[in-house]
Amino acid sequence: MFERFAGKSKTGIQVVFGKQISFYVSTLALLFTIFVLSSVVFAQSQYRGAPVTKERLSKVLRLKQLSKADIVQVVTRNGVDFKITPAIKNELITAGANAAILAAVQVNFRAAVGKSEASFEKGNELFYGGKYEEALTAYKAVAAQKTSAEAFYNIGNCYYLLKRFDAALLAYRESIKIDSKDPNAWENAGSTLLNLQRPAEALEAYQKVVQIKPDYVNGWLGVSYSYLQSKNYTEAIRYFKKTLDMDALNADAWLGLGDSYYALDRHLEAVESYKMSVSLDQKKFGAWVNLGWTLIILKRYPEAIEASTQAVKLMPDDSNAWNNLGLAYFGKKDYANSVNSYKKAIELDPNNEEAKQGLKDVEDALEDN
Repeated sequence: MFERFAGKSKTGIQVVFGKQISFYVSTLALLFTIFVLSSVVFAQSQYRGAPVTKERLSKVLRLKQLSKADIVQVVTRNGVDFKITPAIKNELITAGANAAILAAVQVNFRAAVGKSEASFEKGNELFYGGKYEEALTAYKAVAAQKTSAEAFYNIGNCYYLLKRFDAALLAYRESIKIDSKDPNAWENAGSTLLNLQRPAEALEAYQKVVQIKPDYVNGWLGVSYSYLQSKNYTEAIRYFKKTLDMDALNADAWLGLGDSYYALDRHLEAVESYKMSVSLDQKKFGAWVNLGWTLIILKRYPEAIEASTQAVKLMPDDSNAWNNLGLAYFGKKDYANSVNSYKKAIELDPNNEEAKQGLKDVEDALEDN
């Protein structure tokens, strides 16, 4: 994920790919990921608007969060709010500035920020502090003062993280009305539409993203997940493969490809895709859950136990993951561990009927023995 900066800019939705919005599609809890992309928006767009501060520029250089060419573009477009001195020059060089960056800083000093820019700064400060309701107030103040795509975009991000998806979508669409060529607003609108279970509209939004930025991997990933959510699995496979052609190390694309194969009962291919996903990101909970469940279907119980164990380690409070582990142990005829797993699943969710039935099946098997 790109971390995005403050300033009169768009704040990014800071959600790691592994924290999917997911739903269970089988009676024994296969986790189908329908949303993994929150909003991997372009880092450069974070700077849109207010002059860049020295502290912000130094941080970007140290952490290498933008290419040097992108930094030159941002400084040239936005300017900086400080004048370069020998001491500041040395500080920037130490942080990683090259001659082009120093030259851009030298000639692009801008005056101090005004009222609306200050509101953006305040909103971003609150946003990054996790105070989304308060940040909303600041961003709305900007939107009330001037027509601002960035303000509506940031309003959308706040609503998004507050899980008020209908309001988030309205805000993103207001941003798009003002700047229809902004891929970030289209992308976040697409993410929001997936959360609202509106995959056809999400697909349209992500198609806009890739029209604007054809080489943007996460745009194609969004197209892929839109097809997956709409149950067009053949097209989903096609576009997940396209995404992987662009980025073979994309754990989320491998996870989505596995989900698509699973939906078509292509279980062996699903297993290999899930294995690729967890090899690239060992904290990918959805991939571990789906891998374990698919291995159960294939009656490869020792492997299913290993995968399901990884899932419950990552999310020990997930009842369905414990249920899957119980079933894997049952398939291996390890009844003691199966009982313990089912009981844990029921403890976490007393309404987990699958776990209750699984526990009864184990008890019946023990009686037969």
